Amino acid sequence: MKHGPRRRRPRSNGLVCLHHSKPVIHPQELGATVKTLHVRRLDPWRYQVRSESRRGWYNVSWSKRIWVCDCPFNTKTHRRCKHISAVMSRITGPAESRDDVCPRCETAEHVAGRGNYETRAGLVERYECRGCSEKFTSRTGFRGLQYRANIVTTAIDLHFRGVSLRGIADHLNQQYGFKITHVTVVRWVRKYVAIINRYVNAMKPKVSGTWHVDEMRIKSKGRTRNLWNLMDHKTRYLIAVQVTARKDTREAKRLLSKGMRSVAQSRLQLISDGLPSYSSAVGQINEEQRRVHVTHVADRGFLKRCSNNRLERYNGTVRARLKTMAGFGSDRASRAFAEGFKSYYNCIRRHTKLGVTPSEAARTWRSKEHNRWRSLIRDSENEGVSKPR
Repeated sequence: MKHGPRRRRPRSNGLVCLHHSKPVIHPQELGATVKTLHVRRLDPWRYQVRSESRRGWYNVSWSKRIWVCDCPFNTKTHRRCKHISAVMSRITGPAESRDDVCPRCETAEHVAGRGNYETRAGLVERYECRGCSEKFTSRTGFRGLQYRANIVTTAIDLHFRGVSLRGIADHLNQQYGFKITHVTVVRWVRKYVAIINRYVNAMKPKVSGTWHVDEMRIKSKGRTRNLWNLMDHKTRYLIAVQVTARKDTREAKRLLSKGMRSVAQSRLQLISDGLPSYSSAVGQINEEQRRVHVTHVADRGFLKRCSNNRLERYNGTVRARLKTMAGFGSDRASRAFAEGFKSYYNCIRRHTKLGVTPSEAARTWRSKEHNRWRSLIRDSENEGVSKPR
């Protein structure tokens, strides 16, 4: 009796079955080390595994049809490491189903559930660590905050997208059932934006040698103020901002000096409009600083050698945000908004042309999870540059 052609069984590289596209786990290959590794779930496609040799975490992510880890072993050999095995063991085996870690001993091995209770912030689940007898709750929020992290980040994100404060409070009340006033939203924005700004301002972006500079008018307490912006040509990274009352050479020089302190460049081309303050400031900088040579190009007239449209487009984005505001109550509030919108534009808002955020293009910061606001705030708190009070 003749049989038909024998089908070949789909091969597996030890990471995933190519036929079913599901993780495959080999229990005999998992030693006792995998069970002791702590795995933290960011989303269904990204996990973090604590390192045993150094302080930190390794990122394990799903890339097309296989699991990929950023540890040295998997990066060099492209073979399955113990971190990928730990993630696969958690997905397919009887591993822990929650991401709660004891705040005292920083482990989830001895954590047990102790019921839940209802609060105005929602349903909160209680846990107890059997190792150190520490009791804690699963709020997934930040330090000293009773609301969940997604509620706070939603409010901050809507604030920078142009929604009014009372509109944000009404949105949280209708969608999540939380009776939050607009004053609470203001406190959240001030608190966490200040934390983020100190963290972002300490970054050293990798930018090109061509910068754009421009100024725009804003209203502060009924008076006209000037918002100065300094942007990189290639990465669209916003290097420096400032709010002043005048547009003289002193203010232009202060902005350029602020940008040069954050980025080390030997040769620099500056593109601006026809304001005479820029040419005077560039001349003074070339005389005082010998290590940096700045070439100034003025964008004026019909025959333009270099266009300043990239920064003009950013000014349009700021104007669209300011439409929902009648103006700032003080110069301090206008400066805080300029710094906060700079962090939002660099790290949170994905650029349409680049496809990534300017911070990713400049290789300064990249989000570790889907919620970029939550990842940025947690990195700001854990880095030690700034801590909430």
